[in-house]
Amino acid sequence: MQKANKQLSLLAKTKNILVMKKYNLIFLNTGALLLSSKEYNSWREIQDEYENYSASIDFESLEAIKEYIISDYKVEKKTVEHLLNTFINTNKGVMTIDLNEFD
Repeated sequence: MQKANKQLSLLAKTKNILVMKKYNLIFLNTGALLLSSKEYNSWREIQDEYENYSASIDFESLEAIKEYIISDYKVEKKTVEHLLNTFINTNKGVMTIDLNEFD
């Protein structure tokens, strides 16, 4: 599997194709943060979908998102795990994360 991912990554680089990962944190200029599992081919697709798009970061796993939120926003591990479990259990594909809850 790892070899296939490396080959896909190499192919994408040679063909100038951006391959997005499975999950995205989408930052809107309204201050909202969205967690999405929708498949996108590029950040431009995300920008086209969200009028107030500011930036996005793609992640390979929810574990990577957990580490990012814990590290960058200084949120307790238990809180982030609860947030991600809610995302999984609602099965909607997109969820708003209120970062003000973590202040």
